[in-house]
Amino acid sequence: MIQTAQIYQKQGDVQETKSTLELLQLFKSKQAEVQSHISNTLGQSLPLELIQGFDPASIIYYLEKQDETKNPSWKRRKHRFRKGVDTDVVRDLNQALHLANISYLDSVEQVKSQLGLWTKNEWELVYAQMESLPEQPSHFLAIKKGQSRWSSQLEVLMVVRGTKTVPDMLTDALLDDEDYRDGKAHAGILRSGKYLVEKHEGLLEHLRELAKKKKIKLTLIGHSLGAGAASIAGMEFREKDNIEVQVIGFGCPAILSQELSESTKEYITTVIGDDDVVPRLSAETIANLYLDLMDYDWTSYAYRDIEDALMEVQKNLGFFGIDKKDVKSLLRIVDKAMNKYVKPNTRKNQKLIRGKRLEPILFPPGNCVHFYRDGVSVSGSYVPCTFFNEIDVKRTMVNDHLISLGYRKIFLELMRNYMQDDHFSFEDIEEN
Repeated sequence: MIQTAQIYQKQGDVQETKSTLELLQLFKSKQAEVQSHISNTLGQSLPLELIQGFDPASIIYYLEKQDETKNPSWKRRKHRFRKGVDTDVVRDLNQALHLANISYLDSVEQVKSQLGLWTKNEWELVYAQMESLPEQPSHFLAIKKGQSRWSSQLEVLMVVRGTKTVPDMLTDALLDDEDYRDGKAHAGILRSGKYLVEKHEGLLEHLRELAKKKKIKLTLIGHSLGAGAASIAGMEFREKDNIEVQVIGFGCPAILSQELSESTKEYITTVIGDDDVVPRLSAETIANLYLDLMDYDWTSYAYRDIEDALMEVQKNLGFFGIDKKDVKSLLRIVDKAMNKYVKPNTRKNQKLIRGKRLEPILFPPGNCVHFYRDGVSVSGSYVPCTFFNEIDVKRTMVNDHLISLGYRKIFLELMRNYMQDDHFSFEDIEEN
């Protein structure tokens, strides 16, 4: 009805409405899996009919509530006492982001070409797996050219592709965690990371011996699921006596329990762009969002939108004899229906699920860097992994996870504001 009113009027943000409906469809597509997890966890304390009776339409209005609450002022307050990020770090992260983007190319030839072009032939490609299989992510390996013969380390780069879509990430988030190093880890991503180690442990040792170096200096980079696999691989490689490890991940999923995540701060950096939903996704946070939606009384927002839509339709179709009295009559019917059928169920839900939430188990790994829109531009702060213990339902939660529409735009906006130059580009820095 709202979309119809906007079309009649030929104004309003139709694209925004479309994005909201796509988000609704995304959540609805995973509804059965979320219900199953809640039932398994809280089933004894919640009636089955309550869990199955959830109306996903409430997410549209919950999103509006979150927009009102988690605004730039709220974000500034949350980051007030956090250490800021230096612009030199942003430049380095942008370099790593481009390498992560190269991993999404379709052929070995394209990877080799773009790797040489972007790094000015600084790296030589030595291996590339272009096909992604279950728990065997696509990735490539490169060696730095022109390394000093006097250095005791051989510099090697591994970049891991994030191959799945956000809906697939929802499915992955609902998979079980498993025991790992006195903590917990995401089961599927744990196997993906270990696959990378098993595949390349021998090759790295062979390269080290050929170069006659004491150690490998291994940098792992990834985006999305690739960041998760790279982080696990980094943890595993770091156990080897002859390998030093640094990991940079963008939009890494929640993959480690809190203490385990904090133990990796020295060598894993996880970059999170504003409302990026993926680092916040876990079985528990998804279930908690589901319960929050069931607890939310969205009827006043729905009534307002129906009233606006009816008034717009009346204005454009008044020549059919529809007047304001008809609109008011329809609104009275809507109000009675909501009071009779919707609000009683909402009050019942609120009573039954009060205080019933799940404790998140998994978080993004390492030293987390959060870039956020502060109302003027973009700011960045170092935050604890537990900062991402709930899903922020925002209009940019999907786009913020993407490289081009999310991370690249965020870095560019931050630097343009800092440099006071609307034409700033990272490419200009590279050329100079």
